[in-house]
Amino acid sequence: MAAATVALDQRVAWNHRGEVITCFTQKLDCTNSHVTETQAILSVVNLAISNRWEALVAESDCKKVIDCFLGLIEEVAWEIMELINEALIKAY
Repeated sequence: MAAATVALDQRVAWNHRGEVITCFTQKLDCTNSHVTETQAILSVVNLAISNRWEALVAESDCKKVIDCFLGLIEEVAWEIMELINEALIKAY
């Protein structure tokens, strides 16, 4: 049996003055880096919604995932399509 592959996602949220307002760490499935990055962005969207923040800037080092969110890639991988759609629906 193969060992589970996990990643620790660490996020910091700060306000417009650069003051840290919250931070958290979560364990994510890491079998696919695009899924992991999309899950992390979705968790930030959920955090913003639960705190009733009016604006959100999500940063990522995964250009392909960001391009999918921006609609710059027409054929989004099925592994992340549902997560991206969920995040976009919640964001609007």
